[in-house]
Order: sequence, then structure tokens, then C-alpha cells
Amino acid sequence: MKIKYILLFMFLVFIVSTAFAREGGKSKEELNTHFRNKVEEMKTFYDNGDLDSIIDLYFKECCKEDKKTEKREFRKIKKEIRADIYRQVFLSYTELDKPDLADIYLKKFLVIRRGERTDDFWRSLRTAAKDKYYVAPRWLVGLKLGANFTFPHPVNRYQVLKPASETGTENYQKDYVFHLTHSRGLQAGIILEYALRKNLSVTVQPMIVSQGFQYKNSFKREGETADDTVTLNYTHRQKLNYIEMPVLLKYRFIKTKLKPYAQVGVYCGLLQSAVKSLKAVSEPDEDYKDEAILKIKELFTRFTIGLWIGGGIGYETGEIRLAVEVNYRHGLNNIVDKDRRYDNPELQFAYYDVFDDIMVRNVELSLKVMLPLSFKAFRRQ
Repeated sequence: MKIKYILLFMFLVFIVSTAFAREGGKSKEELNTHFRNKVEEMKTFYDNGDLDSIIDLYFKECCKEDKKTEKREFRKIKKEIRADIYRQVFLSYTELDKPDLADIYLKKFLVIRRGERTDDFWRSLRTAAKDKYYVAPRWLVGLKLGANFTFPHPVNRYQVLKPASETGTENYQKDYVFHLTHSRGLQAGIILEYALRKNLSVTVQPMIVSQGFQYKNSFKREGETADDTVTLNYTHRQKLNYIEMPVLLKYRFIKTKLKPYAQVGVYCGLLQSAVKSLKAVSEPDEDYKDEAILKIKELFTRFTIGLWIGGGIGYETGEIRLAVEVNYRHGLNNIVDKDRRYDNPELQFAYYDVFDDIMVRNVELSLKVMLPLSFKAFRRQ
């Protein structure tokens, strides 16, 4: 009995879905054929000077009853057919001396027909549009990859050992040394860009960023004679990994194949890991050597914030946008956690090290590859 009802229910669902499918419209091929015929009707109306009939046909076939929203069926057809229809409506409103209405369909047409055409068929549209609109991507998505170099700036100094007065040494301050390899990091991420105006856009660039910096310090132990004096030299190399979220305003200067641009904004970072590589060696005889790798994430603040300024040069090749850019990141907060500065006893008692308060400056060089998702016709100034 139950099987019979289940089969009956499935049959009814099939009948209803079939009815809705027939009612819902035609296949894409049927829709394309239908609107191709409408384009031919519009061309006939235009040749006969019957411009109002073109507009009426557009609203009847392509729009809902409110005459503002286009039908779903019309949005499904090939872009080339939609462009032909927008062209006919634009030309009709132009002939009727209604430039504001004509501009609406000119923009719709330009978004579809972004490339310059050389054939006579589109020449009238290009002539009418070239002084009014500039077609540019509205949404872009892309990838970035590059290298960065970190310049730490100590704000307040801290040290574990205090020199004895007889050594003549005032302190054991760290010497922050820039090194091309050990001050270098990498960044990689995705880019989402939205155009506010033809030359102004906002970008969000979530990234994975590694940063490195190093410093050195020395401790002298005086002997009874000069030959008995031993100096311990320490090299400290830090590698920090963040997830960063820059939000930037980007301005492009000129419309050419090569497009220089500038950008400014803010960023915030979330610390993922921090590791110290430490090397020690004694002088002059090198009797003492030591190496260690320590996890030090707990000694750093979890969040960082800063200012971002930079620029680059973009290049268009087909639908792909390439860019090379240089950016400067200026950290605004101390990356060392003041409350946990002394929480690593191994670092203090084995290597006599404690972190200073550090602000970070960073320069990055990146390659970007962007792909437009949608376009808009922006009015020229």
C-alpha cells in the first residue's frame, strides 16, 4: 500500500515539475533564436524610422511590467544578442533626442562590447561613446607573491646583564644589523578590488606574511691578563609569520598600456608563529660554540597594526592585468608583549637575552596577477 502511494506521489511531482518547466520558459537555444528575431524586427523598425516601436518592443520582450527590471529569460541569452538590442535602443533614443535615456543603454552596451572594433557595424557607437565613457573593470580578483625586508626599530632597551664598572663598557645593548638574507621574508595572498570610480578603487588583500630580523650582542669576561679576556658573541635571528589584512585605496594616474598607480591604507596582522635561531661563539679562540632554535611566540603581541603606502605599474594583456609594486608598511604598535617579556627562562639564563620594545618597518616587492570579473562604463570627467 505504501509503495503505491509513494509511486503516485512521485508521478504527481513529475507532472508538476514538467508543467513548471514548460511554463518556465524555453531552452537557451530557443531563447537565442527568439531574441535574434526581435533584433531583426528592431532593425526593420529603424530602417522605417519607427523608433517608438523599437523601444516598445524592448520593454515588451526584455523587461518586466515595471519597465525597470529585465526579464530572467533576456539575461540568459548570448551577450552578443543583448548587445545588438541595446544598440538599437540606444540609437532610437539618440534619434529621439533623449540623451539621458540613450546613455543608459550605451553603458549597457559598452560593458558587453569592451574591446575596440574596427568594422563599420560598431563605428557609430564608438564615435558616440568615446568622449562620454571609459569602460573599466568593476570587480577584479587576483593573486600576489613577493619578498619583503624588515627594519626593526627599538623604542625601549632592555638587558639581562649589567657590565661591571671596571670593564669600561656602558651597556650590552643589541646591535640591530640588516642582512639581505636574514632580514628577508615572503608574502603571498589574494586580492579583491572594487572600482569606486574610473581611476579610484578599494582593495582588500588577505596575505600570509613571513618577516625576519636579526641583532647581535657581545659579553666580555675580563681575565687577569689581556690574553685571558674572552668575548662571547651572540647572533639572534627572528622569523615571525602573520596573517595580514590590508585595506587600501588605489589611484591610477593615466589610461595607457602601462598604468602607474599609488595606494595608501591600513593593515592589521595576526601572529601565527615566532622562532628564534641563535648562534654563540667565543673569541679569540672559539673554544665555546653553541646553536639553538627556540619557539618564542608567547613573547610577542598577537595583533599588529600599521600604515601602508606604496605604488606600482600595471600592464594589460588581453583580459589579464599584471602589476609590479613596491610598498612600505609602518608598524604602529610594539610587537613585543611587555607583560611576558621575561617569560622564557631559557632565553634569559642560558643566553642572557631579553627583547627590547620593537616597532617594525617593512618594505615589500610584489608581483600581482589580476582577472576582471565584471565591467562598468564610467563617465569621463
